[in-house]
Amino acid sequence: MKKVCENKTDLKALFDFYKEKVKPLYAVIQVDGYLPAEVLFEINAALDHVSRIFTCDQEEEEAISCAKRHLKRSCLDIFKLTVKTTHDQYDELNRMPGLVYLNNGEFSIQMRKAWEEIREAGIAARLQEGKNGYADTDDIPAFEKWEKVFILCEEFRRTYYNHSGKDWANKQAIWDKRKDYLIGGVVGAAISLILSYLYSAVQSWLYAGV
Repeated sequence: MKKVCENKTDLKALFDFYKEKVKPLYAVIQVDGYLPAEVLFEINAALDHVSRIFTCDQEEEEAISCAKRHLKRSCLDIFKLTVKTTHDQYDELNRMPGLVYLNNGEFSIQMRKAWEEIREAGIAARLQEGKNGYADTDDIPAFEKWEKVFILCEEFRRTYYNHSGKDWANKQAIWDKRKDYLIGGVVGAAISLILSYLYSAVQSWLYAGV
């Protein structure tokens, strides 16, 4: 007899998992304006397993266990896509010269520490993958670790990428750069005038007795 997960294996438990885990994550990824094909595939596969209870006389426990496994995989796909998005956000922030103005440079230091924590948590989650125990259960040991990575990514987005002072810092950097150019231009012009005056004075002195 096939092993099934120890959790409740009825339709209500399955759809509770969908409501509490899958749907909020689905909403997060949907906000970005696209629906990843791999996520849709897993959700469709879960629905297909549920339908077999009624269309193919598949045992309910087996069908729901398989369906939940696919729903968990849809979450895993969203977790991993979120890490990629967070990495892009991190790179974008690193290209912004104005970050040095936030919290006297402490913002950049803490941001890099936050990304390093995400990277290390992602490595730990990746190493946990494949340790299912039973391939025909809905137990995915890496799920909780990837969920932690997702939470860290969301914290990174709120704390760093959406920081309220980011726009101000970039404007300050642009102004300071323009100010440097302006000061450099003024200093250059002043030096040119001084050198021109000195040159004229020297010329006048040399030819004064001619």
